[in-house]
Amino acid sequence: MKVPDLRGNGAMQPRRRTVRFLRSKRTWGAVIGAATLLTIGVPALSYADNASGCDFAATGTTQSCLPPLSGSTFAGGDGNLLTNPTTFGTTDWQNVTGLHAGFDLPSGTGDNSFGQGTKEDNPNVTVVTGSIPPNKSDLTRFYEASEFSPVNQHNFVYLAWERSNVLGSANIDFEINQKATSGFTGTTTGPVTLNRTAGDLLVTFDFTNGGGKPTIGLQRWVTSATTPVVPNFATNVCFSANSFPCWGDQVTLDGTDSIGAVNNLDAVTDPLFPGSPNYINPLPALQFGETAIDLTKANVFPSGTCKAFGSAFVKSRASASFTAEVKDFIAPIPVNITNCGSIEIIKHSDPRGVNQVFSYTSNLPAEAPGTVGNVPQGGVACPGNISAGVQADGSFCLNDTGNSAGGDSAGNTVFNNALQAGTYSVTEGADPSGFTFENLSCNGGTSSTSGKTATINLAPGDQVVCTYINQRNTATLSTLVSNAGPVFPSNAIQDTATVTGNQVADTPSGTVTFFLCGPAGTGPCSSGGVNIGTGTLSGTGATASATSPQVNTSASPLAPGH
Repeated sequence: MKVPDLRGNGAMQPRRRTVRFLRSKRTWGAVIGAATLLTIGVPALSYADNASGCDFAATGTTQSCLPPLSGSTFAGGDGNLLTNPTTFGTTDWQNVTGLHAGFDLPSGTGDNSFGQGTKEDNPNVTVVTGSIPPNKSDLTRFYEASEFSPVNQHNFVYLAWERSNVLGSANIDFEINQKATSGFTGTTTGPVTLNRTAGDLLVTFDFTNGGGKPTIGLQRWVTSATTPVVPNFATNVCFSANSFPCWGDQVTLDGTDSIGAVNNLDAVTDPLFPGSPNYINPLPALQFGETAIDLTKANVFPSGTCKAFGSAFVKSRASASFTAEVKDFIAPIPVNITNCGSIEIIKHSDPRGVNQVFSYTSNLPAEAPGTVGNVPQGGVACPGNISAGVQADGSFCLNDTGNSAGGDSAGNTVFNNALQAGTYSVTEGADPSGFTFENLSCNGGTSSTSGKTATINLAPGDQVVCTYINQRNTATLSTLVSNAGPVFPSNAIQDTATVTGNQVADTPSGTVTFFLCGPAGTGPCSSGGVNIGTGTLSGTGATASATSPQVNTSASPLAPGH
């Protein structure tokens, strides 16, 4: 949203405003007049957001916002969406990178929700249509973003919800899945089987009327007493269900691994997606809530593990009880929450499909050949090795053979999509005979190239692809006789052979062997001839020439016809 600048200087970004009303009866008319002038001059003006940057009070009256979590700059505890002022963080929903948004159907009879007594532990749910009861949260939007902090090497996720009705309490759950549920969209009705995988996350957000900070809980989808392995839990325990699979291993997060807030002090500005459904601006008090979670500190991404979540949706419970019915929801949206990245190394010959093995050294971890993320990979066995794949010392070999029509194959590719954040390097070995290094390019993430070496600074979520291209050396040969004739016996002649290669920086070298053929009229020397000796190539750039020994000299004249 932008509002006109009263000085005629174009539009200004939304910012916080403080309005002060005078108490004196004698000045009341002046205040009304000023307010009227403001309304006419700035029709989009709204008195939202505290000038302090804090719109949340744990007591219900006294501002009590928290600064960002350690390693993060995100203002997840200020109860608003604006970047300025930066008192509680320099990043907020207005400027966060990697923002994802989900939008509900319009409120009313066309809205949908979970029905038939759906509970959180039910993977088989039913979607029904109809209005959300006025005493339940009628969700309108939700926001998600995640990031990796280079400050402390931690992963963070940021979540927010909005609703259309004003209720004192809020009981909202964010389900974060590794895999998407096929066919589950905003217009789906009827039975739906949620695609849950061991280790999926459920973030619970509970806020009680009367004050207090939101209680942020975290649970995992557990399928047995030992699957998945959850830090600090000797065995998995269901939170409320009597049997697996269920949501379990519940922990209540605190101010060191999470912060949260609700705009319970006043209305706040939402500058996001004004042209999308369910845009409410300003958002009245108690219609917006947010949380920031340090996933590393919460043991979602413990050291040495790799996990990725690709789908998220939000839903509301009928009460603070975890066993209460789940009502309104906003359908899943794609997200990218991960502590790992991927690196793919590809070999192309020029022209494509030439059968030649190229060797590489790297600090990539050992990886056997196979299919990773639907990508056949592993390269070919290096000379002296039994098997293909990245070896324990990081070495591997690639061959572009079979790809003359384009595309890639297991033989010309190594791919790892479960790499921890860090710096990786890959270097191609010496050019095989008959080939010249042509190009190295990397796309995605942060990387640099120097000669045959690619250096990759991998962050979670990065997908880096580096392609090496080597050109096969080719050359053309032309000859020029010193005397085009006719030549008479004893008139000495010689031939000059010129070799022109396809590499400007690679001057042809070696020797040229010359043959004398005849008699005249029999065509080229396809059946051989008399070897008259060799000439050594000499030149610059891509061109070199060699001269044959002289023939038809006075001492050794040729017979007519040669």
